[in-house]
Amino acid sequence: ELERGIMATEITALIVDDLDDNRLLFRSILEALGVKCLEAKTGTEGVDTVEASIKLGTKLSIIFLDMMMPEMGGVEAAKHIRAAGY
Repeated sequence: ELERGIMATEITALIVDDLDDNRLLFRSILEALGVKCLEAKTGTEGVDTVEASIKLGTKLSIIFLDMMMPEMGGVEAAKHIRAAGY
């Protein structure tokens, strides 16, 4: 159980990183805490995942963005995510 009665099972994180090892590390740590994890390999996939979660009404508690990725980096992805209403 986390602070203030929030159960980790209620937390969903999106990990966006082009490196498999980085995603594995984040996922291992978060899942050990009971956090549900979604993953994306590119900024574009991350934005698409966020947009899909909005359409489905699925709440993402936190989004981890790698700043430097091919195709679309974290800064640009964050701008798209914010523009989508997150």
